[in-house]
Amino acid sequence: MASHNKRHARRLKRQRERKIQDENHDVEFAAEAGTLPLGDARNDTIERTQIDHSSGVGTLAIIFSIISLILFPIALGLSGAGLGVLAYMQGSRTSGTFAVVIGLFSAIVRLLLLSYYA
Repeated sequence: MASHNKRHARRLKRQRERKIQDENHDVEFAAEAGTLPLGDARNDTIERTQIDHSSGVGTLAIIFSIISLILFPIALGLSGAGLGVLAYMQGSRTSGTFAVVIGLFSAIVRLLLLSYYA
């Protein structure tokens, strides 16, 4: 009976120690994770670099839109506007906006002039 009580006491002691370790581990992580931004709490080993938002799509969209002022205003203007929207969504906000404005302006002016000179 004495050996049974000793084993039972050791088992209870191990359970208490595990419970305390589990509680300390959760609390310790919560304290550390609370001070970091969410992305850094998950993977703090990744180095962050500055992203350059100048894209070839934005440049191509502006080229299409500018050429549409001279040649094929409807086709190139709408293509430039579509590429401008794509560039805007990829992060080239300035070039995307300019391409959409110039492309739509070119297409609308062509449609208005077509009605007067047809």
